[in-house]
This record gives sequence, C-alpha cells and structure tokens, in this order.
Amino acid sequence: DELAEAGSTNMEAGLIRADEIARAAAEDGQTEEVRVVLFTDVQPNVGATEPSEFERMVAAGTEHGVGITVLAVGLGIGPEVLKSMAHLRGGNAFSFFDLADVEEFMAEEWPWFTSPIALDLSVEVTPAPDLEVADAYGFPGAEEGDLDLDVSSVFLSRRKGALLFSLAGPDLSELRADMTLSYRTP
Repeated sequence: DELAEAGSTNMEAGLIRADEIARAAAEDGQTEEVRVVLFTDVQPNVGATEPSEFERMVAAGTEHGVGITVLAVGLGIGPEVLKSMAHLRGGNAFSFFDLADVEEFMAEEWPWFTSPIALDLSVEVTPAPDLEVADAYGFPGAEEGDLDLDVSSVFLSRRKGALLFSLAGPDLSELRADMTLSYRTP
C-alpha cells in the first residue's frame, strides 16, 4: 500500500536493499532457501542501467546463497537486462504482458518457481560411432553430432519438460548412445 510510482526505474537501489535483507536472512541460518523476487519493467533508467552491472550484482548474491526470480511486467521489457540476471545459478525469470498472464502463471508455477531442485546441470549425449542424432528436442542450439545441455538452475513446473532425441544410421538394430548427467543439489 505504500508503494507509488515516481516516473523512473531505479532497479539498482531496489536490488541493493533486497540483497542486504536477503544476505542477512541467509546468514542467520533460519531458512534453507533465500530468494529475492524482483517485480520490474526491466527498463532501468536511474542508477545502473547496463546488463553487465545487474549480472555482477546478482552473481554476488548467489555467492552468499541468494537466488533471484525476476517477474517482468508490462510492454517493452528489456530482454538483455532480464537475461543477464536470470541465467545465473539460482535464477529464473518470467514475463507478464497483461493480468491474464499473471493468473495463468500463478495457477501453473506456484510454488515451484521459488525453489530450484538442481544446480549446475550438465547433460551430454554421444551417439555410438555408426549412429548420428537425427533430431533433438529440449537441447537449445543443438547441431549435428553430440548433444549437450548446461543449465545453471532447474525448477519444477506443472508444464513438465523433456529432453528427447532420435538417432539415425545404417543399422538401427542396436541403438546406443552414451549419456552423462551431472548436477548439484541446492
């Protein structure tokens, strides 16, 4: 009730204050998960404005066990700033363009978006020598050959998710691929 608009977005000042509160909560040890939830249009125009500045601020928080969720609201969301914070360990982000987006998000993502289940996930798939990857789903930027995926944070979702691939080759009687999976638990 005490928030009011003032015609500018000083996201830096808000994050500094949130980081102070979050670090104090992490240091007192009374909770296992400490998270800053940032509501913003991601268009900072006072204080820090560059993606790299926000990336440094959030990275410093992750070193103290503080995760971040960025809830970007409105039209004209600044994608570079948003991505600079969300890709870090313990981070995620969601965009809302109207009220219906918020309602759908809460129905599908609450409370899963607040607590990562895995950190520093790495998946590698190497087909047998006589086979190749014909198609892949869930591996961003996948090209021919080996598949790999590196994700700093994994969160549960009611929308589920999957990593799929198909193999092709002259003899499909013995389909085989070597897979490596590694991750840390929070």
